[in-house]
Amino acid sequence: MGFVGAGGVATLANYGLFIILLRLDVNYLLAAAVGYVCGIAISFSINRLLVYRSKRPLSPELIRYLLAYLVALAAQLGVLQILVTAGLTPEIGNGLAVALVVVLNFFVVRRFVFGQKLLSRN
Repeated sequence: MGFVGAGGVATLANYGLFIILLRLDVNYLLAAAVGYVCGIAISFSINRLLVYRSKRPLSPELIRYLLAYLVALAAQLGVLQILVTAGLTPEIGNGLAVALVVVLNFFVVRRFVFGQKLLSRN
């Protein structure tokens, strides 16, 4: 499973939890944040164990991962707020907001968290 597969699993969990929380009348920003945090946990585990097969100490990678994804979460929530304020539903707005941060996360995680060069095949 590659980065896209790991991201797909995490995104499905993220968005699924978001939809469930929305149906339970949780505020859309809180629902998006909770879903995102769930996705972070799943994504980190899959990326560390299966995608990058990291053997480095857990703490530094986890801290860098959390920092990278917390910045991405802030960006996602900001975009979501703008899109909902502009008239989109939270479901569509969050889908678009998630899509916008996926590409950024790929480069940040690969370089900043797991320290692999983009052209590396290791």
